[in-house]
Amino acid sequence: MDFDKLQVYINLLVEQNKRERALYENGLEPFEFTDSYHQLMKMLWEEILTPEGLDWFEWFIWEKGGIEGVLNEELDAWDENKNPICQDLKGLHEYLTTNKYFRTQSKD
Repeated sequence: MDFDKLQVYINLLVEQNKRERALYENGLEPFEFTDSYHQLMKMLWEEILTPEGLDWFEWFIWEKGGIEGVLNEELDAWDENKNPICQDLKGLHEYLTTNKYFRTQSKD
């Protein structure tokens, strides 16, 4: 997967998260209505990424803060050589690509 596609997908996830948060902040419980959507997204990412890649993707989205659109700069990850990895979306993409964590490559 090329970086531009990954960036579009992440931006869409961020926008969806913002909408759900706004509903929640206005007294509605969006999670009852979006649970199937989130299950589908998880299943699709499992088709796109290897298990190791999915672990790093989910770490970036949920722990590093990718889903919020603002990353936690205090949270870091390192490779086996103690080099920082996945510090931003570009770094996540590079790490996933370098380690062949995408199951398939784009045809275009």
